[in-house]
Amino acid sequence: MSLLTKNTQLYQKEQKCQMSSIYQIYLGFGGNLLDTEKIINEALEELCANDDIRLVKASSFWQTEPQGDKNQSWFTNSVVLIECHNLPPHELLKITQQIELDYGRKRQKENQNAPRTLDIDLLSFLPPDNPQGHEDIHSDCLTIPHPRMFTRAFVLIPLQEISPDYTYCGKSIQDYLKEVEYTLDEKKIFQND
Repeated sequence: MSLLTKNTQLYQKEQKCQMSSIYQIYLGFGGNLLDTEKIINEALEELCANDDIRLVKASSFWQTEPQGDKNQSWFTNSVVLIECHNLPPHELLKITQQIELDYGRKRQKENQNAPRTLDIDLLSFLPPDNPQGHEDIHSDCLTIPHPRMFTRAFVLIPLQEISPDYTYCGKSIQDYLKEVEYTLDEKKIFQND
């Protein structure tokens, strides 16, 4: 490839970023099969290898008591904030679902709390025209905010770690956590169903 072609492609990519629709979105990562921290790190690297996605913040890993069936391994959870350029949320969902499949995710409609190698949830959408506000999305395949986001300590606690001032519908993370029955032991989250 010639230098002129390379420079032209670079210029086009820069123009695309400058003119693009940019938004931020929180994602929840989790899993309880195999080496989950390694899988989450690799999946996040794969996601951010996309030219339209940039990592903004990532929480530490939290160990979480399984919901529903307690006779399975504990989950490892994390929340990240990413920035997307010209990538509609529905397209981001397709990308995250493909990454889940790449890591052996098998969905079980009859058991939403089944063991899994990797789960990536789209949690909360911050639109480009109002980065301090939130936008709800409701379609056949995508609901944002995630329907169970505000009842899960394993989402709220890592979210609070990276965005302590986060609010939704006038309520802070602390307000939502007061409505959830959970216990913390260092980096372990115990939550009753």
